Amino acid sequence: MADVTYPSSTDGNAVVRQLTSITINTGDTVSVQNRCKGLILYCQGDCVINGTLTMTAKGAGPGAPSSPVPANGLRWAWLKSGASDGPFTSGDFPLGALGPEASPHNNPDAFGNPEAIAVQSTKVGGSGGAKTSGPVTSGPPSADRVGGTSTNGTGGGGGAMGYNGGGTGGVGNCWGGGGGGGGGGAGGSGNTGDPGVGTVGGLGGSGPEGSRVGGGGGAGAPPGNGGPDPDGDGLNGGAGVGGLLCLFVGGDLTVGPSGVISSNGVEGGDAAPPGGGSNAGGGGGSGGGRIIIVHAGTYTNNGSVVCNGGYGGTGGNNPQGSGGSPEKAGTGGAGAVTVIQVDAAA
Repeated sequence: MADVTYPSSTDGNAVVRQLTSITINTGDTVSVQNRCKGLILYCQGDCVINGTLTMTAKGAGPGAPSSPVPANGLRWAWLKSGASDGPFTSGDFPLGALGPEASPHNNPDAFGNPEAIAVQSTKVGGSGGAKTSGPVTSGPPSADRVGGTSTNGTGGGGGAMGYNGGGTGGVGNCWGGGGGGGGGGAGGSGNTGDPGVGTVGGLGGSGPEGSRVGGGGGAGAPPGNGGPDPDGDGLNGGAGVGGLLCLFVGGDLTVGPSGVISSNGVEGGDAAPPGGGSNAGGGGGSGGGRIIIVHAGTYTNNGSVVCNGGYGGTGGNNPQGSGGSPEKAGTGGAGAVTVIQVDAAA
């Protein structure tokens, strides 16, 4: 399988594909075109991943159709010897919220058997990180700003910084991590960044005082814009949140040394330089998605299977990445990864 980008409508239904076997070669990437409710692959035989299978930054945003999601989220049933979650009924596993392609694939063979299990993406994901205020070069611990996690769910968006307070992060949902809060504008009278609302990134605040600058926008789907200011605009947040990625394999699943299965969030926007020196804050990172892997054969992972949250933006042109500088906005919460062996999959 060479590079494959499955067509998808923005915030539209999940993409579902049934395949005889899957091989993703080194250097190749399989994903969807536009952010949507998920990518669900059913593989009858063996699956070998030496390239990348990803829903990073592809989780659905607020334009997703409002089909009702059951209180216990999205679930799939599977036969598993020795399990005792069953029996189930078809009413326990409505997948209509994912769209007409996903709805028929609810594995009715597993319903009436007590030796069955369910895998799930919870309706509500991790909580948003807290907004924090104070001098952004010495203000509150970054742990307070990190987006929350949820068992079997997506991650929440990171909270933002700002002298008068950044925005809180958004709560994740069953097919998308939460959006990051917007960074506050600089100065004692700078504007507070907007909160992330669900998957939407918050807007950065402006700095109305002279020689002050705008805060960074929160990452999200769509992202928040940086705060506009004559003395320097904050940067926009990164576009996207981690999405729902399901891989159901009837044979053996092998992730090679160069193989990646991912559904990560993205980075929040930086405040305009000098940022931290004038107390503008960066925007929060967006939350990681949800990865569900079900396999009937063996599972070998020598690569990477991750759904991390995106890094928070900084207070200006400060070091990026995993550094622990105190002026960084909150990282998005990590999403959950489930890998489970069953009697038969796909």
